[in-house]
Amino acid sequence: MSFRSANFALPMDNRVIRGIYLYEFKLGTTAKEADEKINAEFGQGCSTIRTAYRWYQKFRNGDESLEGHEGRGRHSDVDEDKL
Repeated sequence: MSFRSANFALPMDNRVIRGIYLYEFKLGTTAKEADEKINAEFGQGCSTIRTAYRWYQKFRNGDESLEGHEGRGRHSDVDEDKL
């Protein structure tokens, strides 16, 4: 993900997107509206509706931490000791 401008692109960190979700949540914006606003401003694909719904559910449950979930993504089969 990246921030697009006329002359440059900056990487868009997931924590930044999560912070925007939290900000929009506190403003009373729906997850769908937040997703649309983020993609309109920072480029299509910076946010997905599924991710927005997941973070909004977390916020509704009282968890406003911006930390990701453990165990997400691919697991590494690399043996650190053998390196």
